Amino acid sequence: MIPVSPNSLYAYLYVIAFGLRGMKIEENAQRILESLAAIREDFSQFGDDFRTLGKHIQNAWSKHQDADGKMARLETRLQAIRQSTMEGADALPGGEEGSSTT
Repeated sequence: MIPVSPNSLYAYLYVIAFGLRGMKIEENAQRILESLAAIREDFSQFGDDFRTLGKHIQNAWSKHQDADGKMARLETRLQAIRQSTMEGADALPGGEEGSSTT
Protein backbone atom coordinates (compact mmCIF):
# COMPACT_ATOMS: atom_id res chain seq x y z
CA MET A 1 0.00 0.00 0.00
CA ILE A 2 1.27 3.45 -0.91
CA PRO A 3 0.06 6.43 1.09
CA VAL A 4 -0.90 9.32 -1.22
CA SER A 5 -2.53 12.69 -0.95
CA PRO A 6 -5.47 13.63 -3.18
CA ASN A 7 -3.14 15.63 -5.48
CA SER A 8 -0.57 12.87 -5.81
CA LEU A 9 -3.37 10.27 -6.28
CA TYR A 10 -4.57 12.24 -9.31
CA ALA A 11 -1.03 12.40 -10.70
CA TYR A 12 -0.52 8.69 -9.99
CA LEU A 13 -3.78 7.74 -11.76
CA TYR A 14 -2.91 10.08 -14.64
CA VAL A 15 0.45 8.32 -15.10
CA ILE A 16 -1.28 4.93 -15.07
CA ALA A 17 -3.88 6.12 -17.64
CA PHE A 18 -1.13 7.64 -19.77
CA GLY A 19 0.78 4.34 -19.67
CA LEU A 20 -2.34 2.40 -20.66
CA ARG A 21 -2.93 4.79 -23.58
CA GLY A 22 0.67 4.27 -24.62
CA MET A 23 0.16 0.51 -24.59
CA LYS A 24 -3.01 0.90 -26.65
CA ILE A 25 -1.15 3.08 -29.17
CA GLU A 26 1.62 0.49 -29.36
CA GLU A 27 -0.93 -2.28 -30.02
CA ASN A 28 -2.56 -0.19 -32.76
CA ALA A 29 0.83 0.61 -34.28
CA GLN A 30 1.67 -3.10 -34.33
CA ARG A 31 -1.62 -3.90 -36.07
CA ILE A 32 -0.96 -1.14 -38.60
CA LEU A 33 2.52 -2.50 -39.32
CA GLU A 34 1.12 -6.01 -39.80
CA SER A 35 -1.55 -4.64 -42.16
CA LEU A 36 1.09 -2.74 -44.14
CA ALA A 37 3.20 -5.89 -44.44
CA ALA A 38 0.18 -7.79 -45.78
CA ILE A 39 -0.57 -4.96 -48.23
CA ARG A 40 3.07 -4.99 -49.38
CA GLU A 41 2.81 -8.73 -50.10
CA ASP A 42 -0.50 -8.29 -51.95
CA PHE A 43 0.96 -5.42 -53.98
CA SER A 44 3.96 -7.54 -54.90
CA GLN A 45 1.67 -10.33 -56.13
CA PHE A 46 -0.41 -7.77 -58.02
CA GLY A 47 2.76 -6.44 -59.64
CA ASP A 48 3.69 -9.95 -60.80
CA ASP A 49 0.20 -10.48 -62.24
CA PHE A 50 0.27 -7.06 -63.89
CA ARG A 51 3.61 -7.76 -65.57
CA THR A 52 2.34 -11.17 -66.76
CA LEU A 53 -0.77 -9.51 -68.19
CA GLY A 54 1.42 -6.94 -69.96
CA LYS A 55 3.45 -9.73 -71.57
CA HIS A 56 0.24 -11.44 -72.72
CA ILE A 57 -1.03 -8.19 -74.22
CA GLN A 58 2.29 -7.64 -75.99
CA ASN A 59 2.19 -11.18 -77.37
CA ALA A 60 -1.42 -10.74 -78.50
CA TRP A 61 -0.54 -7.44 -80.21
CA SER A 62 2.43 -9.06 -81.93
CA LYS A 63 0.29 -11.94 -83.18
CA HIS A 64 -2.35 -9.45 -84.35
CA GLN A 65 0.30 -7.58 -86.34
CA ASP A 66 1.57 -10.87 -87.84
CA ALA A 67 -1.97 -11.93 -88.79
CA ASP A 68 -2.67 -8.49 -90.27
CA GLY A 69 0.42 -8.77 -92.47
CA LYS A 70 -0.54 -12.28 -93.58
CA MET A 71 -4.06 -11.13 -94.36
CA ALA A 72 -2.72 -8.26 -96.47
CA ARG A 73 -0.44 -10.64 -98.39
CA LEU A 74 -3.32 -13.08 -98.97
CA GLU A 75 -5.54 -10.26 -100.17
CA THR A 76 -2.83 -9.16 -102.61
CA ARG A 77 -2.43 -12.70 -103.91
CA LEU A 78 -6.20 -13.12 -104.29
CA GLN A 79 -6.41 -9.85 -106.22
CA ALA A 80 -3.56 -10.97 -108.46
CA ILE A 81 -5.32 -14.28 -109.14
CA ARG A 82 -8.59 -12.50 -109.85
CA GLN A 83 -6.83 -10.06 -112.16
CA SER A 84 -5.05 -12.84 -114.05
CA THR A 85 -8.28 -14.82 -114.48
CA MET A 86 -10.07 -11.74 -115.73
CA GLU A 87 -7.30 -11.11 -118.24
CA GLY A 88 -7.26 -14.78 -119.27
CA ALA A 89 -11.04 -14.81 -119.80
CA ASP A 90 -10.81 -11.73 -122.04
CA ALA A 91 -8.10 -13.38 -124.15
CA LEU A 92 -10.28 -16.40 -125.02
CA PRO A 93 -12.31 -16.25 -128.26
CA GLY A 94 -15.83 -15.23 -127.47
CA GLY A 95 -14.75 -14.18 -124.02
CA GLU A 96 -15.92 -10.62 -124.49
CA GLU A 97 -19.45 -9.83 -123.66
CA GLY A 98 -21.69 -8.64 -126.47
CA SER A 99 -19.55 -10.06 -129.28
CA SER A 100 -21.38 -11.86 -132.03
CA THR A 101 -20.13 -14.97 -133.80
CA THR A 102 -22.23 -14.64 -136.97
